[in-house]
Amino acid sequence: MIGLDRYFDRSKIGSVAGVQALLGAFIVFGLLCSVRAAAPETRFEEANGLFERGDFPAAATAYQQVLADGQGSVALFFNLGNALFKAGEFGQAIYFYRQAERSSPRDPDVRANLQFARQEIAGAFAPAKSGWKRFFQVLSESEWAWLAALFGTVWFVLLALREVLPQLRVQLQVPARIAAIVAIVFGICCGLSHNAWSVVNEAVIVAEKVNARYGPLADSKAAFILKDGEEVSLTGEKGDWIRVNDSTGRSGWVQRSDLKRIGAPD
Repeated sequence: MIGLDRYFDRSKIGSVAGVQALLGAFIVFGLLCSVRAAAPETRFEEANGLFERGDFPAAATAYQQVLADGQGSVALFFNLGNALFKAGEFGQAIYFYRQAERSSPRDPDVRANLQFARQEIAGAFAPAKSGWKRFFQVLSESEWAWLAALFGTVWFVLLALREVLPQLRVQLQVPARIAAIVAIVFGICCGLSHNAWSVVNEAVIVAEKVNARYGPLADSKAAFILKDGEEVSLTGEKGDWIRVNDSTGRSGWVQRSDLKRIGAPD
């Protein structure tokens, strides 16, 4: 059973620290910033309370309000997916589980709940990934960037030490070059990871039953039916219509409002 398995990480909302050391005007400004920062945290906790009381639609609405404030995080995506799944909105739930997966690809709770949701929806499937994408999705894009920044910092520190300690110039030459090469490699990996996670050609059906039609017209004959929560690949678009392929390779046209594109802004 899917439950509320992840809790709010206060460090991701942010706080105002050290304002006590500033003068009066800055203290007032800092307090105002603290109040504004605490508001999303309070709403998140309220949403958690609604979930625990079993009011899943209200919890989902509350989580979405926090998201609308720009406070996206793995915890928020995960809990929102849980609430939507419990509320019977399977497509929306899978969408947010996949958003959480992009931010934290190795999180066991996210992976387990995404797999569970797919198993509960006949026809849902994990889109096939090429080998290079699987490799660059082992880490999130931000994690690759963090590694690049770390080794870049090491490189600059070693360069600085060579200038400060001329007697160690020769000994530090090889480590500095290695740090530079590693930083560049991780920087390239960051760019490739961005491309691997930019799954703009994948989407989730977010309507109960959708007729995939032979053509991009409302009066075109229905080719097959897609269910809420099915994941599809996108192969073309025309106006408000998008051509999709389902897990069996069938192709049809659906309206843009019937699906939610993975990787697109919510």
